[in-house]
Amino acid sequence: MYHISIISNNKKIAEILDELYMEELDFQVYAIGEYVPEPDEIDGPVIIYFEEQEDPKLNVPVEVEMLRFRNHQKDSIIIVILREASAYSLRKALEFHVDEAIIRSDYINEARFNKKRQDVLRSMVYRLLLRKKTIQERIRLEEYEFHNQQRFMDQLLENILEKPKEVEYLISEINNRYHTRFGVGVYQVMVISMDRYDLYNKENSYVKDTTIMAMHLLRTARQIVFGSYKLFGLVAVLHYPDFANREQKEGEWKRFKKEIQKLSRKYGNFKVQMGIGSEKKKLTDIRESFLEGLLVVEYHQTTPRDVYVAEDFEQPVQPLHKFIPSYKIKELSRYVALGDYRHVNSWFLDFYQNVEHKFHSYPPAYARLTWAVYQNMQELEKHAGIALFPEWKFITIQHIMDGRERIEALERTLIEICHMLENSGTERQEIALRAIAYMQVHYSEQITLETIAENCGLSPSYFSRKFKEQTGENYIETLADIRIREAQKLLGTTELPVMEIVEKVGYCDEKHFRKLFLKHAGVTPSAYRKSIKRQYGRVEKDKCS
Repeated sequence: MYHISIISNNKKIAEILDELYMEELDFQVYAIGEYVPEPDEIDGPVIIYFEEQEDPKLNVPVEVEMLRFRNHQKDSIIIVILREASAYSLRKALEFHVDEAIIRSDYINEARFNKKRQDVLRSMVYRLLLRKKTIQERIRLEEYEFHNQQRFMDQLLENILEKPKEVEYLISEINNRYHTRFGVGVYQVMVISMDRYDLYNKENSYVKDTTIMAMHLLRTARQIVFGSYKLFGLVAVLHYPDFANREQKEGEWKRFKKEIQKLSRKYGNFKVQMGIGSEKKKLTDIRESFLEGLLVVEYHQTTPRDVYVAEDFEQPVQPLHKFIPSYKIKELSRYVALGDYRHVNSWFLDFYQNVEHKFHSYPPAYARLTWAVYQNMQELEKHAGIALFPEWKFITIQHIMDGRERIEALERTLIEICHMLENSGTERQEIALRAIAYMQVHYSEQITLETIAENCGLSPSYFSRKFKEQTGENYIETLADIRIREAQKLLGTTELPVMEIVEKVGYCDEKHFRKLFLKHAGVTPSAYRKSIKRQYGRVEKDKCS
């Protein structure tokens, strides 16, 4: 059904339209002098039908409506019925750019006048239908061209971020073939993060609107490669000339963000944040700028700003193990792989009580932790052969703006996975559970693949394969995690020399132990012991006070 709005000062216009019966058309009639909506409130084309009155004062309201709609509603047609061909009436018709005028005095016979009026109305409706078809075809063509162009831009963006050396080597050829202008200057990456992933994943018109705005507002940039990049959302690689200053660029970034926020009226309410990586002279360094932009935007949780620029924050990219040991993440993944939701609950409880406070000083750690868990789940899925953590679910979690809410959503999802594995039967976990129980008791002994496989009643090759399927890691990695945790207990509760602790947890090579400890805990054994003592001292001081 095609909707056309009719605005008229003739109260019998509805009867006239009934005589003009046309299938698939729906006329919405508004009477001047009663209620007429604003031009931007009407969805679809408008016909203004005006019959000139003998009293000039009665014509003024219609003239106002004609002017209003002609100026604000592009898809409008004006038809006027003039009483006679006077100079004044004709001049008014010209002023309002009337589409069709009928001189009433030219038709003495009422039937001929009615036929003429119907012919004009029918002709104008057909014109609107043709215009609609033309507009739709143009939109389809524009969408098709934009889709092809954006597909190239997305590919170029991916290559710049993942294969910068190849792009830099082919830069002159890319410039010639695609009319880009890469070359001398600096590169910066802009990351647009929001809590509505579907907008830049499925809504092509949203990406189109945002791309056009970027090209229009980010004028200081010599070249912009803008598109959707994997799970991260909208990303722009900006190529600036050397003389472009921070103040000028930041003004454009802020205006761009404001315009994106305005789109929420059209596409629904959503939160948006914008992160800018540091300047890089070479494309080979562009990945670092991207990571900075991706992580620095997380500071919106602690530092309200219009745009988050990496150079405003000290060391925006920091290793995750500085805030949470890598073995803790592997431990969580192992609990999930075994379907042990009770230990998963305990793990997150410990995280909220003893670890999360470190994340407050470095909000990007929330995103890094979620990403690390997802990578572990992918590895587990690969070995288990079933989909445990669908990508869409991770995307939804990763685009939650608040860090604590994101971790809580991650916890709920992992517990769901545990129940899913639990319902699939205990045979899947039996081998791993038995092997881990053996390692937890005999970790101080020299455990080999043969001894642990024999304890499970399996051949070494079959045990090794099944253990990895059920936990996502090799048995030796699990054994190392258990031994390092025991070493941490001894470092924190005894004064034993490091070499003696090495032997007590089943190692004989101190150098190898120190390397493993640093990898799992993020610090050396000595530094870990000092940190425990300092923490214990603070606790005692608090008790005394």
